[in-house]
Amino acid sequence: MLEVLREGVCHFRNTYSAHRNVGEYKSVPRLDEGFKVAACYFDFLVEKFGPWAGHQPFLSEYADTHKKITLNKLKT
Repeated sequence: MLEVLREGVCHFRNTYSAHRNVGEYKSVPRLDEGFKVAACYFDFLVEKFGPWAGHQPFLSEYADTHKKITLNKLKT
C-alpha cells in the first residue's frame, strides 16, 4: 500500500508538478479522500453561518471554478 502511494506521488511530481504535463495528469494520491472530508466540513460551515455571512459557494463549486481556470492557464 505504501509503495503504491509513493509511486503515485512520484508520478504526480515527475509529470504534472515538474513539467505541467496536463495530458498525463492523474489526481494526487489520497487527495480525493482528503478533499471529500474538507468539503463536508466546509459545506457544514457554509450552511451554519450562511445566514450571517451571506451566500458563500460550497467547496466543490469553488474548486470546479478554479480547476477550469487552472487547466486553461496550464494549457497556454
